[in-house]
Amino acid sequence: MKKLFVIIIFSFVLFLIEVAIFQIFGSWFKPSLLVLLVVYSNLKFGIRYGIATSLICGILSDSFGSGVFGAHVVSFISCSYVLIAVKKYFVEFDALSFKLVLAGIFSTLNIISIYFINSMFLKINFGDVFIFVFLPEVAATVAVSPFCVDYLRKCDSKLLN
Repeated sequence: MKKLFVIIIFSFVLFLIEVAIFQIFGSWFKPSLLVLLVVYSNLKFGIRYGIATSLICGILSDSFGSGVFGAHVVSFISCSYVLIAVKKYFVEFDALSFKLVLAGIFSTLNIISIYFINSMFLKINFGDVFIFVFLPEVAATVAVSPFCVDYLRKCDSKLLN
């Protein structure tokens, strides 16, 4: 129960930080901190807490975002299940290069799945999504991922121990 409470706090705090960063820097620097939280909680706590994190983060993103409601929930849950396969074959989670690769892969997977879900119901230009969403978000997420994961690890160790 304590882990779930920590995950809920992390979700709300990182969501508020994402919104604040977007308000300050605009769409050209918008790291997906909630994707990093989903990846972190899957690696740290396991799939059950990873799915719970995916639901919480997805509902937060869908509630305050535009597009089809539920797209973020489906995207985050699919990221969680893909991460199970990645976790099965890789054991070195503390390497900086591994953090950067994971951040890039799951940010890309998140954007692509949200694009496909939204494009089923809305008319969306792929070129605009690639230039204005994909490139800035993946670059920003990869740039902040080592700092975010290390900060989550420090906060997690203080709150749960």
